[in-house]
Amino acid sequence: MQMTIHALLTGVPDVIWSGVIASVLTLGGVLLANRSSTTRLRIQLDHESQEKAKQRRAELRRDVYLAVAEESVKANACLAALPNADLSKSDAITPLEGFFSAAAKLQMVANTETALQTSQLVSSYGQLLFRVMALARPIQRAKLSAQLSKQLYEEAQTEIKRILAAMTALNESGSPDPEKFARLGQSFDLYRGQAERHAAEQNEALDQATSLHLQFLKELLPSTKAIGMKTMILMIEIRREFDIESDNLAMENEMRTQWARMEESVDSLLRSIDETSHRYTAK
Repeated sequence: MQMTIHALLTGVPDVIWSGVIASVLTLGGVLLANRSSTTRLRIQLDHESQEKAKQRRAELRRDVYLAVAEESVKANACLAALPNADLSKSDAITPLEGFFSAAAKLQMVANTETALQTSQLVSSYGQLLFRVMALARPIQRAKLSAQLSKQLYEEAQTEIKRILAAMTALNESGSPDPEKFARLGQSFDLYRGQAERHAAEQNEALDQATSLHLQFLKELLPSTKAIGMKTMILMIEIRREFDIESDNLAMENEMRTQWARMEESVDSLLRSIDETSHRYTAK
């Protein structure tokens, strides 16, 4: 049997064997090519899937990060304006709530280092908020006192105008009444004294509010500077996540230069106010 198979195989012409071998080689080449194409396709699909996922994360982070940058500006403006805000109203610190909300979202999508820097920045804002509110309340009390004194002054002035009108009418009536005129004079003196007292109280309260506001600026500036530096560190981490080139040293130097200019401007303003106050007091 083996001889028969051997004889059959040896009886096959060489040209047939050449065709069979060529076919086998061609089939093998096709199989190898298909396997290579499948591998490349799988790699390509995996890469595209990773790129799409990366793009979705980048778009999500971009929206969240831009919101944090925008809300941080509003938060700083809110802190600076707190002495003039009505802290009894629920919307007094709404911009800060917006920043805290945006920061919470950022921590959900950011990497570990960025989330850590965000957490530290939120903590700094929280501490500064309580400090600013403590500094703002005396300013607001002084302003409320000034407003009350102004209201009482205006009421006294209204009475003074009424009395002067009555005195003028009595003089012009052609029927002198010394007793009534004397009583009107007493009322005039009373309300004039009240007006002078309330005017003095208003000026005193306004001077106190101005002094407290200057103190507020002096104490707020260093804290704001510290938050500015932490914000810069966070921005650096965010830029690193987006593979944006940045010169960290140059950014830090620019930040310090800007703060030096701001401190000089604030100091100049405070000196100008002090000089004006001293000149007014001397008069």
